[in-house]
Amino acid sequence: MSPRGILPVVLSDDSLHVGTNGDTGTEGNALFLDSYVTLMTQNTDTVEALLIVEVYEHDSIENSYVMPFSPMV
Repeated sequence: MSPRGILPVVLSDDSLHVGTNGDTGTEGNALFLDSYVTLMTQNTDTVEALLIVEVYEHDSIENSYVMPFSPMV
């Protein structure tokens, strides 16, 4: 798992894009909210998270991110 970084998000009229001054992501690439997942740790604690996909201009996946709603264990 990569270290946590800042992914700047810009909300336009009809989409999400990577903004400027972040630690990760390529400025201007599209972002899609892929899914909402519940993950379970070895000691049966659960963590909910959003999976976000960064897409390059030619519709190829550039990167994917996990945004947890609580600290990842």
